[in-house]
Amino acid sequence: MSIAKVIKISNITILLSIFMLSAIIYQSVSSIYEYVEKENLNYKSIMLAGELRHSSRELTENFRLYIMTGNDEYNKAYWNIAKERSGIIPRSHDKAVSPGEKTELSTVIEKIIPHEYFYMVKRALMLSDDLIHFENDAMNIIKKHDRTEQDVLKAKELAYSPYYILKTHEIMSIIAQFYTEINNKSKNPWGI
Repeated sequence: MSIAKVIKISNITILLSIFMLSAIIYQSVSSIYEYVEKENLNYKSIMLAGELRHSSRELTENFRLYIMTGNDEYNKAYWNIAKERSGIIPRSHDKAVSPGEKTELSTVIEKIIPHEYFYMVKRALMLSDDLIHFENDAMNIIKKHDRTEQDVLKAKELAYSPYYILKTHEIMSIIAQFYTEINNKSKNPWGI
């Protein structure tokens, strides 16, 4: 075998090795990038679920404080939370997703939450939004100028009724289930 032939074979082998190494590096970088993007999406999803959990708790707290005290500051705080979630006022600047934007929480959830978890989080949001109607009815009892002591007792009963407690627990349970599922998926991203 001539030296020229050996050099030609060596060059071809080196070029093929470089090509294969480049393909392996490209595939590895692509997989890492895909993994990082998925983790960023999961992080934002967790932040949104946390926002939903936190705002639901704040709504409950302000609702109950208003019912118990009649202090209009709690009523205002309650409706500011509801307005922010509805996109009527801009989202606060401390939000992890879409800070300062006038956008509904449901729209942000639709854009960010991965498909496999979307309906779970959307269900918790719908339950929380449904409670706003319930809470509003009870708060309207307190707002009446001609309310009686019986009206106040009725509003307080509603704020601590088994129905209300069940619904608030259901919301929190769905969010807890979401956390468990997304964390389990993050621990095992390749499903092995």
